[in-house]
Amino acid sequence: MAFNGMSWNLFTRIFSNGVQLIIYFLLARLLNPTDFGVIAIILVFVNISNIFAIAGLGAAIIQNTDYNKEKFDTIYILSSSLGILICTILYFSAPFIGLLYSTEFDLVFLIRISTPLVIFNSINSIQISILQRDLDFKKMFYVTSIPLFFSGIASIVLAYFGFGIYSLILNNFLGSIISIVICFSFYVPIPSLTFNINHAISSLNYSYKILITALLDELNKSFFTLSIGKYYSNSTLGNYNLGRQIPSFASATLNATISSVFFPFYAKRKSINVNNANIYRKVSRVLNFIVLPCISIVILVSSDFVRIFFTEKWIGSVFYLNMFSVILGLHHLHTKITYYINAMGHSNVTLKYELIKKIIGVVVLLITIPFSVKAIVVGQLVVAFVSIIIMFYPTKKYLAIDYWDQLSDFMPLVLINGLIFFIVYVFGSYINIGNFSLLIYPVIYFVLYFLSAFVLRLNSLNDIILLKDNFNFK
Repeated sequence: MAFNGMSWNLFTRIFSNGVQLIIYFLLARLLNPTDFGVIAIILVFVNISNIFAIAGLGAAIIQNTDYNKEKFDTIYILSSSLGILICTILYFSAPFIGLLYSTEFDLVFLIRISTPLVIFNSINSIQISILQRDLDFKKMFYVTSIPLFFSGIASIVLAYFGFGIYSLILNNFLGSIISIVICFSFYVPIPSLTFNINHAISSLNYSYKILITALLDELNKSFFTLSIGKYYSNSTLGNYNLGRQIPSFASATLNATISSVFFPFYAKRKSINVNNANIYRKVSRVLNFIVLPCISIVILVSSDFVRIFFTEKWIGSVFYLNMFSVILGLHHLHTKITYYINAMGHSNVTLKYELIKKIIGVVVLLITIPFSVKAIVVGQLVVAFVSIIIMFYPTKKYLAIDYWDQLSDFMPLVLINGLIFFIVYVFGSYINIGNFSLLIYPVIYFVLYFLSAFVLRLNSLNDIILLKDNFNFK
């Protein structure tokens, strides 16, 4: 049953991000790189504000295995109050932000009309966390997919009629509002005005570490966006953002699935004697088996993919698309262990390692930013590999998986995929198949890949089946 729950959650993520990707395709064809560059700057400040407003309180709900209505009501009120406070601060900070960036739009006005998103997201995040806590992924499908569909349709219509950047802003607004309405109407009880200061303090005492970790991650991503927006053109930022956003849909699907499944899974079983290391290694091998060939295929077809779906005006995003496919595709290799550590109640440990990785990332950014945006992205790739090496230590410490075993869970697949990538690349160099590469390359690649997996008897094939015995979701 648990594996069915994981499958439900994965289906939800794939469907939601698939719909979002289609909406993104259509909006990119209707709008231009400058529109996406400006909205990227606005969303940086909205997303950072969201983190302060949410304050990691969603994780505090998931981590509590026993339902306590008074505590849940307290967290609702606390999160909503923080949302109003942060929204107000962002509204009055808009003129100062506007002084930093030169755009053809009224950046101050655009930021100010976007500030209510902070309040909506603070409420919605608690609703989603309650469903995550109960491992109720079927309901999560409805509260994420339905809002996404209707908000996407509305934004495409506005973009078609020439509303430009405002169509992107509306997309975010409608999504949050519809999700809140669905949750309160069908799935999540409306909170009462009950506030217990002791519950608030205990929740914040746990969640502030999650907040800092999330803030470091967002600041790390935002620092790149803001730096590029400051020193390079909005069009360049738009290409950079598109190149990062496309693989982000797949990466977000994967990482959110891992987080929403394994954090509550480990939290509910922290007092049970189970072989967590064995489960962890099986999950790692399965994820590597799925992700690595996808990275290779994206790189093989990226140029034709952008020309067909986004037109020639976006061809400058191909380099960024290739690089971020690798960077984000490897993200799970240095984040999986954090879900286990957080579930065990050691969020301070996660904070420590995230801080180390973010400091390295900022140092590399400062070194590369004077050169070019491409140099910045190459620096991020280096940081991704360093981060994987850093997280070997806590994985060994908390799950007793030695370094060689960790390497053996992904290095054979890296070598196999490297060889198959070379074969398909050489094939494409000698035989011009034009736009059919989007179909032919993946077929050739997967035939060779599964044939190699079968001949070499890779553990990943058995792990997919064996994982079913280790979970128990709704």
